[in-house]
Amino acid sequence: MVRPGFHWTTSLLAQSAASGKRLAYDLYIDLPWVEEAAKGQVKEAVEGFFAKIDNMPRPNRLFVPAFQHGHTFFPPKDLPFALDRRCQGLNLLREFSHRAIFERRLVVYGIADLLRWAAPNTPKEDDPFTRYPEWLEVNIENACNQAHDGKFASPFHPQVWQALIALAQALARQYPPLHGLLIQCRLSLRDLLGYSEAARAAYIRAYQVDPVDLDQSLRDSKNPVSIGHWAVWRRRVITDLVGAVSRTFRAGRVQARVAVRGIAPYYSKVFSPTQRLMARQDWLEWLNAGHADEVILHANWLDNRNQTWLKDGMTALKRAKNQRVYVNPLIICREGSKVVSLQEQWVRLEQQVVWPYVVIAIQHPNDLERVQQFLQSL
Repeated sequence: MVRPGFHWTTSLLAQSAASGKRLAYDLYIDLPWVEEAAKGQVKEAVEGFFAKIDNMPRPNRLFVPAFQHGHTFFPPKDLPFALDRRCQGLNLLREFSHRAIFERRLVVYGIADLLRWAAPNTPKEDDPFTRYPEWLEVNIENACNQAHDGKFASPFHPQVWQALIALAQALARQYPPLHGLLIQCRLSLRDLLGYSEAARAAYIRAYQVDPVDLDQSLRDSKNPVSIGHWAVWRRRVITDLVGAVSRTFRAGRVQARVAVRGIAPYYSKVFSPTQRLMARQDWLEWLNAGHADEVILHANWLDNRNQTWLKDGMTALKRAKNQRVYVNPLIICREGSKVVSLQEQWVRLEQQVVWPYVVIAIQHPNDLERVQQFLQSL
């Protein structure tokens, strides 16, 4: 069966139900939170964060930035990455994990976004591809749609693989108290990427065909000259990358867990085959391959087209080979500068599936007050 909650919280969920508490929850520290905190003193913002949650219903887990937008949130010793500029002089991952794990006995996961290394309008000095231009994945016109969806590292470049595996090793070795890793992995939602020199060379080595010469109308997944075969190859490469990072993080650590973040309607009719071809966020395949034991589903739950998106995700999970998969929906406090109602999102979710667990993403230090009000309203 597909289960709510996560491995350590089965008993906690039972305790919550017995005590009359309606909802168990996790907190997800989103990147905009760091941006806002950096306008003052990040360390003081972390202290303020824990002072607030000490006076709230206790979260079960914290999800904390470890690697996002191509930068680390801990000192990147021997890694080809730079420390995020907002954390200069501060080990944000250690600040959160120490206070949460050792002082409060909370479960902590690091967040690693494997391929989206630059947001739209990222300044040149913060763009990892300024240093590693050959690691950038591009479309058939040798470009990318940065203005809409940012820039993505090439999952077909062996040095990108080496860098991400080294990242997973560093997290496992330098931060053994971390209970888990949340992997985010996709390519652009606006662009069909996979035509970089590294991607073309890899496909040529495997099938003696250059992707730029593929038959765009042919969907035969068994014919190397067809776009359909190339699509399957892209999916397999990205699935293998997720698997390599997952295995590296879990190596020798029996209790270490890996979760993946997934688009809830990815396998529904709402998400077209073309969108799946572009994004390649095949979370069900990652679960079936044993690369993760939990999926956190996200979507714009307030979209008027959304009547069944969570249910669609649940339906897809019925095809999971591992029927001990854990699943939780993610709701957000803000979309950009716009405040989003937690209550309205939760009502939309409950109209589809009655679920006792939720992951709440905070984008601003002040969002904890709204989380507390939301929990009190239930």
